[in-house]
Amino acid sequence: MDTPKILSVNCNHCGATLDVDEQTRFVTCAFCHSRLAIQRTDSAVFTEVLEKIEAQTGQMAGNLKVIELQNNLDQLDREWTMSRDNLLVSGRDGSRGEPSIVGGVISILVGIVGGGAWTAFAASKGAPPFFPLFGLLFMGGAVVVGLISIIKAGHLDATRGDYETRRRQLIDAIDAEKRRQLGQAGISGGTDQQTR
Repeated sequence: MDTPKILSVNCNHCGATLDVDEQTRFVTCAFCHSRLAIQRTDSAVFTEVLEKIEAQTGQMAGNLKVIELQNNLDQLDREWTMSRDNLLVSGRDGSRGEPSIVGGVISILVGIVGGGAWTAFAASKGAPPFFPLFGLLFMGGAVVVGLISIIKAGHLDATRGDYETRRRQLIDAIDAEKRRQLGQAGISGGTDQQTR
C-alpha cells in the first residue's frame, strides 16, 4: 500500500504553510484556526476559507429565492391579465371595457323604460299583438344584459382584490428577501473586515 503524498499549501486566510496529505479535502489552520477547503486543479493545489464558500452559497440561494418570487409575480400578472380579459364587456363600437354595476343597472332601467314605452305605444295604437311583444323582448334582453354586467363587475372586483392582495404579498416577500440578503452581506462584510 502506498503512503499518501504530503503536500504543502498556504492558508488562504493567514498565509501560513500547512502540510496535508494528498487525499485531504478539509483542514483547520493550526495558526489562525480558519476552516479551509483544499481545492485542486490540474496545475495547482490551494486552500479556500469555508466561511467564504458558505457565504457565497447562501447568497446564491437567496438570489434564487428572489428569482423564484419574481417568476411567481410574473405568472400572477399573466394570470390576472387573462382573467381580466375574460371578464371585459364589448361596447357598441367593438371596444372592450370593464363592466360596472352602475352600467348594468342603467342598462336594466333603460330596457324596462324603453321596452315598456314601446309596449304601451304599440298596444295603444292597436298594433297587431306581436308588436307589443317586441317591447317585452327588449325588456327581457336588457335585464339579462344588465344582470350579466352586474355579475361580471362583482366577479371582476373580487378577482382584482385577490390579485392585488397576492401581488402585494409577493412584492413584500421579494423586498424582505432582498433586505435579508443585504443584512447578511453587511454582517459577513463586517466579519471580513475584522479578520483582515
